[in-house]
Amino acid sequence: PDRSQLGQEASDGCKSRAVSRVDKSKITRTLARTLILYPVFPLEAAWTDGKRTISCVLSAPRHLTKSLVERARAH
Repeated sequence: PDRSQLGQEASDGCKSRAVSRVDKSKITRTLARTLILYPVFPLEAAWTDGKRTISCVLSAPRHLTKSLVERARAH
């Protein structure tokens, strides 16, 4: 895909993962207004070499004092 399409697909993927992995009980109204979710791509040379893992970063410039990711539940 071209860069624009790849960026959109990565953003959509990050959003869907965040919805399923973030503990919503930890998100206050104030925090929700400052959250930033963005994909991080490998460098072009790494991408060309086949390393195509895209990471998702959830950040908040302020108000974030603990992890928002739910802990894995024991089976």
